[in-house]
Amino acid sequence: MATFQVAAPEKFDFCKPETWTKWIQRFDRFRSASGLEEKAGATQVNSLIYTMGPEADDIFASFDLSEENKKKYAKVKEQFDKYFIVRRNVIFERAKFNKRKQDDDEGVESFVTSLYTLTEHCGYNDLRQEMIRDRIVVGIKDSNLSLKMQLDPELTLKKATDMARQSESVKKQQAIMRCDNPNSNVDAVKSKFNKTKFAGCQRCGNRQYHPREKCPAKGAKCYKCSNIGHFAKSCKTGKTVESVSVNSDSEGFLGTINTVGDRPWTTKLFIRKKEIDFKIDTGADVTVISDSDLNGINSIELMKANKRLSGPGNTNLNVVGKFQCMLETKDKFSVQDIYVVKGLSKPLLGRPAIQALGIIDKVNVSSVNASSEANNYYRGKYPKIFNGLGKTKWTYTIALGPDAKPFALSTPRRVPLPLMDKVKAELTRMEKLGVISKVDEPTEWCAGMVVVPKSNGDVRICIDFTKLNESVKRENYPLPAVEESLAKLANARMFTKLDANSSFWQTNLAEESRPLTTFITPFGRETVEGYQGVLCHMDDVLVFGSSQEEHDERLEKILEAIGKAGLTLNEKCEFSKPSVKFLGQIVDASGCRSKTFLGMVNQLNKFSCKVTELTKPLRELLKTHNAWHWGIAQETAFTEIKNELASSGTLGHYDPNKDTVVSADASSFGLGAVIRQKHGEILKPVAYASRSMTDTEQRYAQIEKRSVSFNLGYYDRRHRARPFSKVKTNDRVWVKDQKRQGIIKAESNEPRSYIIETDSGEIRRNRRHFSNFPEKPDTKISKNTFETIPDEIPIYNNKLEDNQTDQSDKSDLYVTKSGRISKPPDKLDL
Repeated sequence: MATFQVAAPEKFDFCKPETWTKWIQRFDRFRSASGLEEKAGATQVNSLIYTMGPEADDIFASFDLSEENKKKYAKVKEQFDKYFIVRRNVIFERAKFNKRKQDDDEGVESFVTSLYTLTEHCGYNDLRQEMIRDRIVVGIKDSNLSLKMQLDPELTLKKATDMARQSESVKKQQAIMRCDNPNSNVDAVKSKFNKTKFAGCQRCGNRQYHPREKCPAKGAKCYKCSNIGHFAKSCKTGKTVESVSVNSDSEGFLGTINTVGDRPWTTKLFIRKKEIDFKIDTGADVTVISDSDLNGINSIELMKANKRLSGPGNTNLNVVGKFQCMLETKDKFSVQDIYVVKGLSKPLLGRPAIQALGIIDKVNVSSVNASSEANNYYRGKYPKIFNGLGKTKWTYTIALGPDAKPFALSTPRRVPLPLMDKVKAELTRMEKLGVISKVDEPTEWCAGMVVVPKSNGDVRICIDFTKLNESVKRENYPLPAVEESLAKLANARMFTKLDANSSFWQTNLAEESRPLTTFITPFGRETVEGYQGVLCHMDDVLVFGSSQEEHDERLEKILEAIGKAGLTLNEKCEFSKPSVKFLGQIVDASGCRSKTFLGMVNQLNKFSCKVTELTKPLRELLKTHNAWHWGIAQETAFTEIKNELASSGTLGHYDPNKDTVVSADASSFGLGAVIRQKHGEILKPVAYASRSMTDTEQRYAQIEKRSVSFNLGYYDRRHRARPFSKVKTNDRVWVKDQKRQGIIKAESNEPRSYIIETDSGEIRRNRRHFSNFPEKPDTKISKNTFETIPDEIPIYNNKLEDNQTDQSDKSDLYVTKSGRISKPPDKLDL
């Protein structure tokens, strides 16, 4: 009996994980044809890994399989499927299917076959044949045949396919029958066509014949019409020309090219409070409007134009004049020369204004290409850390304090009915990933689940571990300040930003700690499974270097460390870029900068405590539920901000040996504080602080707002490591402590003693807890009793009432922050 040798498939291309499905199908055929499937499981697994290539050994070693399952081909194949097959976006797959049309030189068989392939991942199920039938009717290039199909009320997929094949066959026969030579036969016609000179590929323009499947333009995007499947030089889309630009100081040219059917780029700008829709023209050297656009613009004085403007073909344009004014967007403005052209159909925004307003960023093509190449290189070299959800090599154990009291909810929190299916799907996904698992036994701890909708319509599952966190022994890790981290970027010119893929989900939780993380859902209970040149803040990592070589060397080390730790990264990573966004700022070789005007103002708020109050009208414009309207309030705020920053006095240098005083106050929507030190006989400011209040804080009572502003004044103290000797607020509201509860939010302040003192220098007591009413004349204060402000959170209403109604003798109380009897005020070191 004759035998034959079956060649094994080529090695798998790990840079193209999307080809895994086809490759493994080919390997399964080889496995069947060669008789490999009849051999031992370990032999089949080894053959699979060997055929794939050396990279498969590393991937196989990362699988969490038992020794027995490592010898089972089906189990190993399943793990590779999970590793390579990325979850497909059904909406995107359907969009590709619905856009598919028959190409000009494409046959019916090829078109129908591609439709079957595209629907494999669309999830149409029972509707698959109907959807393919409809796509044939809509996408076929023969419009008459399409109309005929639409008129057939009993059209099926088979019938539509047969009609298309028959029509194509008849057209080919008609071409032969209507040949000029009536005696010609099929062979003669074929010979004639073979001798016809090939005019060139209509997709790539190459004059050498090649099959459609091997055309270099396959999958390419046209830069003229943005369609897929041909190069720009072979694009047949018509073009229209409209014009205006400036070539020199005395001449100008304006010229824009539009693709037929495409909507031009436009943007709305304000000129003297009038909104005008400009067409963005990067080819225009100046900004122009028509004479009709001048109507409604107040106080415009035209000047004589000093430039000659011309259009395509060097055609002179009728320039009426020019004027200078401010162009405004939502968050930027720029003063530009605007030319008035008679009869212009559409206002054009020139290149200088585009760059000044930041409407289109100028892209360094070489850096973009380098970044794209680096992205592909590192993803191909380290495929393991860019696929799936990783798991740390270590386990984390939650340590509870000795006084921990178990807390368990017996009823799940309500989930809105419209979100119920999405919550169920997300919990199922988390369970498949191994992040959570079902619990079937009683647990002492059980937290509540909180569902947070995402902007894309999905949901995020959060757990309220408030009670558990109260009992956990803290392993405090001080995060570095943003300023300290950014200061390390000096001389850096190349950056890579790495972002962990669901970083907390990758932490392996110890078996004994998992019951502590049990949470209840409407569907049951679940539990959690659980260098130099590198900056790390939470799950964001920034790799930088002063040169490309130094940057690449550091990046290689950190990627290898991430791989060894068993972690993975997500798709948001950015490689080898001259500029990245990190810690809320734009970081590049020149330094760090904010993105907007308000960002710049916030960086300068240490020179003024009025910034928050002045910027309120501008911040209101940024809220999503507010319509954009630049009115008198915004214009006034903009002017006052500039004046405030320009007139702010010089801050004094901080002296750790001098007494420090903090004053604070709160308005209905903002907080402000100033830190002062005595320089000679003058109390000179050394730092200001201000911030806006959240919607919740704005609903506080005014006395609570002032206490929050008092706490804000301690911001700079954290960097100075010295206690304040005097603390003031504008309303002289002080605290007494009858039951070791304080309403001032002192939990973030260091437990150091200080004296609260009025402007007159007298130590005051407060007979009523945080009263806003005037006090009686001061009485003599005993030197033996002290009133304290402990490090506690704000008290509850019932305890506040206890303190307010307490009638014990308070004539001998004064204020300090230590929780014990201390030195009398005349002996305190202020």
